[in-house]
Amino acid sequence: MGSDYYLPQVSFATLPHATWNETHFSDPHYTSLYQQALATTDKAKQTEIVHEMCMIDYTQAATSSLLRSHDRRYSPKLVGPLPAKTGTSLSNYWFKNFWFKS
Repeated sequence: MGSDYYLPQVSFATLPHATWNETHFSDPHYTSLYQQALATTDKAKQTEIVHEMCMIDYTQAATSSLLRSHDRRYSPKLVGPLPAKTGTSLSNYWFKNFWFKS
């Protein structure tokens, strides 16, 4: 799914009627959490809800693009990606700055 912000990504890829819900993931509790996250103006509460959603993504959802963090868990040999100022994944996808140790 790329590197957009989490809640918009959920609307595109993880909700039951999402355009790119290619695995047909559907969880009523997850959908309820999404609706709660959109409805609240309390950032701390929204963060708590999003963390719960991320755990559902990680443990239950079948889409690989949102689920696992895009970091060195892919391989301990991956070198180069640094946190992006924008908060997007994989250092804004500046792949020219990545390499694998031998």
